[in-house]
Amino acid sequence: MKLLEDEKSWSDEIPDEIIHEGEYKVRKNWWAAIQWSLASVKQQFDLSGETKDRIQSFEQKFYNVEFISRPTTRADTDEANEFLDYLIEELKKEN
Repeated sequence: MKLLEDEKSWSDEIPDEIIHEGEYKVRKNWWAAIQWSLASVKQQFDLSGETKDRIQSFEQKFYNVEFISRPTTRADTDEANEFLDYLIEELKKEN
């Protein structure tokens, strides 16, 4: 859960130019870090059906060739932030 909270703190700013470093959620490495964290969460926690479904839906939407091939949008980061807020709260209930 700490990893998710750390990743949540990355910047929501969308720079005008393509960036290759820094903690920005528009960078694809942020999305890869979330993917790794979700894999860890699924192994460590006995998740409810709704939480499992939301994780699966998030993964289907954001971990595919179409998403990886296009620039990240504000709507993408907003949706990810909302999902992470939900997931972090659910995981707190599990502890």
